[in-house]
Amino acid sequence: MTKMDVFEFLLTNEAHLAHRLSNTASHYSDWTVDRVFEETKRVLDGLRCNFKKEAALINTIHNIEGMEEVIEEAARHRRDINSAADNLCMIHIDEPGFEQGLESLASRFERHREFCENTLFPMLQEHASPEELQRVADQLDAVVLDG
Repeated sequence: MTKMDVFEFLLTNEAHLAHRLSNTASHYSDWTVDRVFEETKRVLDGLRCNFKKEAALINTIHNIEGMEEVIEEAARHRRDINSAADNLCMIHIDEPGFEQGLESLASRFERHREFCENTLFPMLQEHASPEELQRVADQLDAVVLDG
């Protein structure tokens, strides 16, 4: 079995989620309400699952000296996006504000994805030991195989 690249896996997952979120927002007016609802629900579940994987990666790496601000910024992004997702869930899909909420969420997540790709993940990769990366890869393998 080939060794999983944790960072590549997470970046691919985040790019996929960002595309689906953006796609749902851009098709809001021409898709059926049911389709928008189902896709939004799946993407929001995907975001929550992705954030758990990100947190697992961060929590596995013990040498975070000098990265505290970057890790806290990533945590702020996750809290902000989760809050926006929760707010979106409080609006009925065909009410004013839902489409704008979806667009805002897509934009926030895209900024987070870029932050992970350009700042967070390169720093984590630099600080992580091969053993820590293998532990995360094993955890993600289990999630992928079970899920």
